[in-house]
Amino acid sequence: MKEIDKLVEQGEILSAYYQIKRFENENFQYMLLDSYSIELMKYSCLLIDIGGFIHNKEMCLKGYFLISENQTKLTNLYTESSIEYNLGNAKKCEFDFDRKEIGFIFNINSIMPCLEAIGHYQKAFKNLPTDCDLDFKSQLLINLANSLNVIGRNSEAMIFYNQVLSFYPEKYEANANKAIALRWFNLLSGGYSISLFADIYYYATLAQKSKPAYHNDEYLVEIMTDAKLSIEKMNYDINILLTERKYHRLIDSISEKNPEICLFSEKELFLSEHSIYCNCPASYKDDIFYFNSRKFNKNFDLYSKLMLKRIKSEYLYARKLLFKYLYKTESTIESHESLRVSYRLCYGIFDKIAVSLVKYFNLKTKGNIYFETFWHQDEVKNNLSSIHDFNLLALYSIAYDLSGKFGQLNYFKIWRNYFEHNLVIINSSKTAQTSLIENEILYLNKEKFVSNLISLLQIARSAIFSFTFLMRENFDLHKT
Repeated sequence: MKEIDKLVEQGEILSAYYQIKRFENENFQYMLLDSYSIELMKYSCLLIDIGGFIHNKEMCLKGYFLISENQTKLTNLYTESSIEYNLGNAKKCEFDFDRKEIGFIFNINSIMPCLEAIGHYQKAFKNLPTDCDLDFKSQLLINLANSLNVIGRNSEAMIFYNQVLSFYPEKYEANANKAIALRWFNLLSGGYSISLFADIYYYATLAQKSKPAYHNDEYLVEIMTDAKLSIEKMNYDINILLTERKYHRLIDSISEKNPEICLFSEKELFLSEHSIYCNCPASYKDDIFYFNSRKFNKNFDLYSKLMLKRIKSEYLYARKLLFKYLYKTESTIESHESLRVSYRLCYGIFDKIAVSLVKYFNLKTKGNIYFETFWHQDEVKNNLSSIHDFNLLALYSIAYDLSGKFGQLNYFKIWRNYFEHNLVIINSSKTAQTSLIENEILYLNKEKFVSNLISLLQIARSAIFSFTFLMRENFDLHKT
């Protein structure tokens, strides 16, 4: 097994494939025995890795099946993070194979393997040991980011790429995929910025400097060349831009910021397109607009315009309340209430987006409209399945994550319901866990709740971006 693993690391994938087939023929009858659990895990992971490299879907799914069917006994030997990470890799490979098939169409049905991959990665991330290996953590974050990015959740993907680059600035996969994600963001948003193209070129160039010999970088070269041409068409010199970029960030790093700006910038909570790829002073704004022209379009109905303003306003206030709590700008009672109100406001944004989508696309629904569930009504699903829009898929993906039946983030909904209808105690002493339900009371660990509130704000920010970009692309679908 070690020899096969080494071949994979060296990029000798074909040799690794023949070796794993030989091992399989000689040893598979022993794999399911309890005494061979370590070998089973290693074998299954190699199937997924090698299958991914040689585009063999059957191998990947066989590895997935072996791990998932034997997960109970494997947890005695491996961390939950390790198991979920490899399950996520298999599902991501399955999706990558599917989307390369002729005739594949992106819609809310076809992206299901990718949503399952995200769920596995989220579970792995949630259960990371505090002393986990940094290489493993970085690869997990990159794979999670890649899965989020491919279905349009760029702003969330950037957060994870940036985390990896904070401790591995020259890591090939992080720089290369961040460059690709920035290019994808450029297409999704419909916006064009000279600084965005400069960043695409910068990260692609960094990636090329550390590219492993066996990686194919044709697409990376393509987007780097395209970014350079776009810059030249705007009569800028790429070398001057890169020098200004370095100086620009140096000035920002030594400039004084107020605590509020520091918090929102560090946690990536600003609502500007510039903030997705840069944390300079130009990004310290909440100037996201519904149309690139920043003018009201006659085909864009008044209801949607007002709802977008309301969503943005509630997000900004929820964010402000978080700051008030962290920096104790109010009395103790008001400070603690700030946390609760911030959470409820933030989660309410998702339902407002759902109501807006129903009205915007003239969908017929039954009962109350909730963001996590309205997609599954037959008529809604049929109508939205015919719309091939990545910003819509991004919103559906977020809803899937938050759904009680499938999502790994469904605890956010459970907490919201307790805040609305039950008793919630936020403290640091009742439980070391994130949450505990006892005698119909929800206890939340204060520090972990604050961390989760920041994550929820980041997800709400992502949803607002996707919803806004969706409006830009599809305003002509809804005539008043």
